[in-house]
Amino acid sequence: MNIKYILFFIFISITFSQHTSKVQIIARYEMNMSWISPTLIDSSFFTYDSFNFAGFSDIASDCYDTDFDVIEPPVEIQRWCRLTFPHYDIGAGDCWDNNFGATKFTQDIRNKDDNFLENNYQEWDMEFNAEIPGKVSFYLINDEIWADCNYIIKHNYTDYNITIEDTLTFWFTQFVNPPINLKFKIGECVSLDNVDNKILNKSFKINKIYPNPFNPDFNINFFNPVSGNVIVNIINLKGQTLDRVKFNLQAGNQNIHLKPENLQSGGYFVQLWTNGEYSNIMPIIYIK
Repeated sequence: MNIKYILFFIFISITFSQHTSKVQIIARYEMNMSWISPTLIDSSFFTYDSFNFAGFSDIASDCYDTDFDVIEPPVEIQRWCRLTFPHYDIGAGDCWDNNFGATKFTQDIRNKDDNFLENNYQEWDMEFNAEIPGKVSFYLINDEIWADCNYIIKHNYTDYNITIEDTLTFWFTQFVNPPINLKFKIGECVSLDNVDNKILNKSFKINKIYPNPFNPDFNINFFNPVSGNVIVNIINLKGQTLDRVKFNLQAGNQNIHLKPENLQSGGYFVQLWTNGEYSNIMPIIYIK
């Protein structure tokens, strides 16, 4: 086999065994202009966002990891606000690769413990700072966690369960009303042990794809657990779905034929979906 395809399959095996799951946290800050003059009103025109990530990985550590954790630089006044994860328990040079002399991160990916996260919560201290008083709104976007987890933001010792659709809002004043006991928590995750292939039903499985490499078509042999629609997804190495084909099939062993359109030569993944369940993922190679 050509050396580049051998390297591709090595890459596939590494990719499937190492996953980073994360969620992006936004702190949207609207300045309160009444401190300048009582005639001025609050305006979303004076709005600034501080972006952040929290999550877990198979290969991250509980220390600073250059591949995952980003150190927050000093705040510039034009940026107005900053949301960070302080690590007061990690001193300069203590289990870090380098002596940065800093304790705050813009993103924080911790080591994954499936057994712990299925029944408990992983917790991060958060710190929010702004130059002048204003209104703060916390919300989540870009949920890339490969399991059904619960999210909690703790503010002033109160837990708020949130989803991607929810927003937590409070007023911020650095010296009078700073956020107390501000934390972010992820936990009570469902099916985390099946993250590698998103398999909710072990019997829904691709047995074989042939020929592989293929040109211009290939076959998928698999076991279909229930009668109904089966969707075939063709995914690139970035995780983007390039093609989606639907079949109506009976339960049992199946063999379907595909001829993808508009693919470039290279490596891809195939994954099936039916009745709310995903199959395992199989690598394929297209050679023009």
